[in-house]
Amino acid sequence: HHRLSTQHSVTMKSRVTKRLLAQVTRPINNRPSRFASAASRISGSTSFTQNLPIPYASHIQQCFSSSTKDDDSDDLNNHGTQIISEEYDGEDYEADFSDMAYVNFDEDEGFDDDYAGNHRSHKSELDEEEEAPRRIWLDPSTKLEDRVHKFLSWKLGTMHPLDIRLASVDLIRECGKMNSFEGMKFAHDILDRILEEKRFVNQNEDGNNNNKGSVIFIAERPFQVLMYGWSNLSRKVSVAPQRMREVLELMIQEAEYDEQIRRELRAMGNINEEMLESLPSCQPTVDIYNTLLQGLGQASFRSIAAAGEAEAVLNVMMKENRKRGWHTKPNTKSFTLAITAFSKTQHSTAGKRAESILRRMIEYHETEIELYLEETGTEYNLHDPSSNRRRIVTPDTIAYSAVIQAHARSNAAGSAERARDLLAELLESDHPSLVPDAFVFANTINAYANLASKKKSPKGRLEAAEEAEELVWLMVDQLQKLTPKDDGGDSADENSTHEGVSPQKIVGKKKKNNEKDGLCSVVPFNACLNAWAGSNAPRSAIRAEELLHKMIDPEFLEATGILPNTVSFNTCMQAWAKASRHDDSAPEKAEELLSLLTSLEENGGSSSIAADITSYSTVMTAYAKSNRPDKAAHTRRLLEMLISSSSEVAGKLSAVPFTVVLNAVAHSPSPYDDADSSSSSKEKEEDAFGTNDSDIGHDGGEDAYSIALKTYMELQQDMYDLKIYPDHMVYATMLDVITKHTDVESIERRQRMEQILEDACAAGEVSSMVVASLQKACNNSPDMLQHLLQVSNPTAISSVNALPRAWTRRVAPRFRKLKGSDTVNSKQQGRRRRNHPNKGKRNAK
Repeated sequence: HHRLSTQHSVTMKSRVTKRLLAQVTRPINNRPSRFASAASRISGSTSFTQNLPIPYASHIQQCFSSSTKDDDSDDLNNHGTQIISEEYDGEDYEADFSDMAYVNFDEDEGFDDDYAGNHRSHKSELDEEEEAPRRIWLDPSTKLEDRVHKFLSWKLGTMHPLDIRLASVDLIRECGKMNSFEGMKFAHDILDRILEEKRFVNQNEDGNNNNKGSVIFIAERPFQVLMYGWSNLSRKVSVAPQRMREVLELMIQEAEYDEQIRRELRAMGNINEEMLESLPSCQPTVDIYNTLLQGLGQASFRSIAAAGEAEAVLNVMMKENRKRGWHTKPNTKSFTLAITAFSKTQHSTAGKRAESILRRMIEYHETEIELYLEETGTEYNLHDPSSNRRRIVTPDTIAYSAVIQAHARSNAAGSAERARDLLAELLESDHPSLVPDAFVFANTINAYANLASKKKSPKGRLEAAEEAEELVWLMVDQLQKLTPKDDGGDSADENSTHEGVSPQKIVGKKKKNNEKDGLCSVVPFNACLNAWAGSNAPRSAIRAEELLHKMIDPEFLEATGILPNTVSFNTCMQAWAKASRHDDSAPEKAEELLSLLTSLEENGGSSSIAADITSYSTVMTAYAKSNRPDKAAHTRRLLEMLISSSSEVAGKLSAVPFTVVLNAVAHSPSPYDDADSSSSSKEKEEDAFGTNDSDIGHDGGEDAYSIALKTYMELQQDMYDLKIYPDHMVYATMLDVITKHTDVESIERRQRMEQILEDACAAGEVSSMVVASLQKACNNSPDMLQHLLQVSNPTAISSVNALPRAWTRRVAPRFRKLKGSDTVNSKQQGRRRRNHPNKGKRNAK
């Protein structure tokens, strides 16, 4: 220090002071602050702090007394209490900790090479007795598990404040990104470690609070990041909401402990109250509760109970705000998250409960406006919320959209009509935050789309689809009202009105291609196309294609700025695919749309218009579902077109298109369809090996059975180098092909069954569908099933769990239980109850 103080200016002294200050304030078991007096002598003069930048001057004035005494006992404020919080300069975290454990270089001010060299030599002298251990948790190249282990095993009481503030948060975030139970366990261990460090430093060895050494306060950030990790797992992990509640309870406990420390510091007397109030706290805030609400919203996909708990959390937030004075008062996001939780369920009461929260939000908004007027004496500015002193809860379009979505998914009686009433309420409102956008219309249309697919009568399905299309044109009318006629709305004045529409509704809607917030979006049109495709009503495919051609019309594009995308074409193709069962021309109509889509792509259309795997698979499905005798050849032709298409499309291939080809073969005509056929057994045996010419394709090509064998072999051996392999659907469908196109007692059927089952076992894909298809192929022969499945009683198994584990290792839980097993088991149990010897005694009782 003496060597540096004689060579460098006051500016250099500021750097030294900051580095010595880091040594003073580090919590190392009440280690004597040997640099305290040196730092005090450097920063003792008033002129020095005036020349410093404001953050540095205030930092030093908070941590050092105004006295210029050299005595170490008088250099620190608060009678020797060092308050170590997370109020550190964020730039210090970028310091080279491997070079200097506790000294932080200020990158903004910089330092010359001489100073750096002297600093390193000084540090090496200090570390001669004991080498400073390396902080590998700051090294991103190190394995995360090793970083966490090193952080947890660090000596208690020697952790740097920046490690508590920043390194711990980064480690918890990285563990949360693992998206696994193991990662969240690491995250919990890290939080427990910094809390243990906090308690150790704040207390003496006898367990009493330490009011003479260092004091650590931890903010809410580590808790919030940990809760966010559990929030992302809440959809698939049932215990995730419970873990979030445990973290919240831990926060409350730590907040009460911090308040106790503050009371003891105040009791000491000479404590700066403003400084104590500025210290961080882990009190739960509205952001913490919103993270909990977000996790409960994800858990609502599994159960409506999570959505009910989200509604109860709003009451808890208000209660904590009134009781403790914490900043937990619900905001707009809180109410919206609670509503969204109900929108993610499909419970029949979800729509009503979501709407009740919305009405409560509106009442809360009106109350807040009155309170704001009483507090400030001015009215709350709804048109410019940023100009107000504080924000209040305000119902907006997002909240309405979530309620409409809850009604759409509830499938309750009158849910579609209720969704449309809410849309009308938005259209009639003059509130600046209630401006309907494309997604509100899309959610309302989805309500009618669900109704169109649920109605039993064709007339009811047709009416629901027509209601959906009326909403689309209602949106177009609103869009035209908000668009100036002279220049398309690109240069309209914000304060002008158009056909009686208020200026507030024009704000945010004048950009013609704003698909995110405004009405210029293709999403409502796609929802309407989906309504026609799902209705399966007479002429539904024709109505869907008519709507698609209107969207392609240049005049419509010029008037609305809405252009169809790939989803639009795929949905219209799906409508034709569903119509192919009763309309022989439907497959050709779907293929014509595919040709139109590819031509638009080749002619340099929009980047959102391009044929994908779904486009080809949908047309293939249209042929597979039809009654055409040559559907196998057509599906095979389209599969080859898909494989030979652009590398981007082929690179995303899955086993689904191959399965469609096999399914088309499984439902193609076969010589064995007529049980009374006069063909001899020798002719049937020849047909089984594909030598019969009775099932030739429409172009004189391969027969259906040969197409299936070729397709299966190509997928099994990955002949196109697509890096895709058969799944359980492929094996089950191929067994159906064997059942359809081979004789029951033929050698061909037995050999093919054994080979396919062997392939499925090797792949671990023996699912309930594979077993069901195998039973059908064996003609329910117990002996053959017993030989193939290697079980004593194959007809009695109710789940594939009875088979070897290696056979079923890749089967999802929903494909493990055999269909009809519940009925068989219930019949067997009923039979056992009827034949039970104590039946009469039980009846007497």
